Amino acid sequence: MFKKGLLLLTILFFNCEDTKDNIPEQSIKMWLNGEEVNVGQTYKSITTYGSRDTYIDSIGSDGTWIVEQKTRKIFVIHFQAEDGRVLAQNEHYALIFVDWDAASFTSSLINEGIYTNPSSDDKEVLLQIVGPYDYTIGADAEITKLQMLSSGQYASGRAEGSFFNPFADAEVFGILEFENLHIGTDEENTTYYNLQRD
Repeated sequence: MFKKGLLLLTILFFNCEDTKDNIPEQSIKMWLNGEEVNVGQTYKSITTYGSRDTYIDSIGSDGTWIVEQKTRKIFVIHFQAEDGRVLAQNEHYALIFVDWDAASFTSSLINEGIYTNPSSDDKEVLLQIVGPYDYTIGADAEITKLQMLSSGQYASGRAEGSFFNPFADAEVFGILEFENLHIGTDEENTTYYNLQRD
């Protein structure tokens, strides 16, 4: 009888732990030009997108071209002022992590590590706002933790940097901290699913 009770408690304990671990508590904090933004009130739609695929990269060297197949991983956090489907013409901000030469032996949608802009290696970060003339001035970011659980993949990290906002005709400095964001894979939740390397 004692063994049966112990077995039942063990099963219940592990089931509770599994459920708890599979839905980590998430948080997002944002500051623009030093002022904290209430993300939940400011943006009606907050979505994520991640992908892992292969592409052909051509590298020029001494007049010759080397063609390589590489793995590209993309992770996007997308903030849209309007509710509904994410569209390029809607007002939005996006934080984009791209690993242009990612490790191919793992099924993760993004890798832990440092991402910069301008990029000094294959890990690049972009801060973008919809508009024809927006661009990242400079940024440093890090994926500090990636969890691969039965309920999905979850990323934590931080980014800070400056970008030009064509609507305000001004440079904006932003900081974003996030924990345990579930990485979605629906292409309708981003406009950055098919980024090309410059």
